[in-house]
Amino acid sequence: MSNINFFIDEEHNKVLEKNENYIDTENEIDIDEQLASILTKEEYNIYTNNDNNINIEEMIIFYNNFNVKYLSQILQYYGIYKPKMIKNEMIQMLVLFETQDENKDIILTRIRLWKNIEELKSHSFFGKYIMF
Repeated sequence: MSNINFFIDEEHNKVLEKNENYIDTENEIDIDEQLASILTKEEYNIYTNNDNNINIEEMIIFYNNFNVKYLSQILQYYGIYKPKMIKNEMIQMLVLFETQDENKDIILTRIRLWKNIEELKSHSFFGKYIMF
């Protein structure tokens, strides 16, 4: 029978718990840089309003540019999709969900993941394997 030894490295655990794929919200200085790196200029302007008053009209115009299938995929990701919603209802649900501060992390994660999908779809090799 052998003994098992282990140790706890608190700094290493913090890195693992933080999950480096997510935006680091603990460091206020880097948040704007991280957002700018994953968002388009239009998305960045919508989600980084310093006075926390997100321009709802801009969001509605932004989401009107997407088709119903794309909007339903976003709603499904958020877990709020309901069948037989019309486009305007979908946009209203998205705006309502995305204007709440407690949803900021999931919103930014969704945007980052969508960007990754777009990059994979446009890649010469991976594009043939991505069906989204």
